[in-house]
Amino acid sequence: MRKKIWLISLLILFVTGLLIFINPNQMFTKLILRITGHYETPQYETRSSVLSVVIHKNLYYDRFYRLKNYTAFSDFQRRKMIQIPFVQIYNREKNMLSLASGSECKWALMDFFNQRDSSKLIADDTTMYENVMKQLEPIEIKSNLDTFEYYIIAGWAKYAPRLSDSLFIETNKIKKSLNDKICISYINFDIQKDWESEMDSLQHLSKKNMN
Repeated sequence: MRKKIWLISLLILFVTGLLIFINPNQMFTKLILRITGHYETPQYETRSSVLSVVIHKNLYYDRFYRLKNYTAFSDFQRRKMIQIPFVQIYNREKNMLSLASGSECKWALMDFFNQRDSSKLIADDTTMYENVMKQLEPIEIKSNLDTFEYYIIAGWAKYAPRLSDSLFIETNKIKKSLNDKICISYINFDIQKDWESEMDSLQHLSKKNMN
């Protein structure tokens, strides 16, 4: 009897996981994620509301940003960069060495910094860092130094609490162990209250173009 219950539970988990993978934007998927604590209904946020989260979590970071406007948010969406959590790793010259999103972030961070010699890695992209930075607005800058060996850009959101927390745990470990060798920059991906007028204008323009 116990074995039968275990098999049924395993089947339910498998089907649920499959549905989430196939239809990540569907109502049923969001309901499952909300029940499991992986998703909350997005709210308008402010600089202070997102900053309060990282302070409460005792997060170690060097720079904390948000997207500068809704246009930047839309650009990140178009490029499929708003995935929670989200990690990019760069070398001293700001050339990208690795990137990952979702559940892969934890393993990507662990694998990268457990390598004995990461200096032999070939940089994939030499322009991404600058392009990302152009879309950001600083919330808090603790260090402006440009002498770090590695730079991590990590994205998170309040509406994805568990996934964001898993990212925070790993980045805190890395910051504690490498400290001055690594610069960690966080980007908050929540919709900001400051963008309301811009969003209304774009919506109005869209309706006008459809008529």
